[in-house]
Amino acid sequence: MCDRPAWLPDLFVGDPLVREVYDRLYNEVFCRDFKSTQILYQGHAVWYFPDKAHDREFIFVHFTSRKINEESDARELRPERCARLPWARPMIEHAGDPSVLAWDYEEGNGNIHTYVWLHEHDYLVLMKRMPDESRRLLSAYCIDHRHERQKLRKKYERRITA
Repeated sequence: MCDRPAWLPDLFVGDPLVREVYDRLYNEVFCRDFKSTQILYQGHAVWYFPDKAHDREFIFVHFTSRKINEESDARELRPERCARLPWARPMIEHAGDPSVLAWDYEEGNGNIHTYVWLHEHDYLVLMKRMPDESRRLLSAYCIDHRHERQKLRKKYERRITA
């Protein structure tokens, strides 16, 4: 793994399976980075739906867990996602940095997704580009399989260019 960019904060330390630690992650990282001030991606607002699950915004749940399988909406907490949550906002705000690959891609359903990939550290923030050019947060997660990296590389090669 390469050195981290100077603007990238440390990983969140603690076992998120401990309720108090998970509460700290929400209050000290998510609330600070996503609720307290407006985020911009290349000059455009970044937002999320305020819907909640288990007294937390669903996007927070999405950032810290993943689906157990495609047949169910059940999710499992992922410590590696939790540890990297402090990276999501800085990555969005530093999308022009050489260490970050950031692009728009038209998905098969016609939606345009914005990918912000800290490729040397295998962490991705995914957003939906809206008609007004704002971005809606969809997820953030670790890329932990070679085929996922290959798929992202192909999407990057087929990205929408202005």
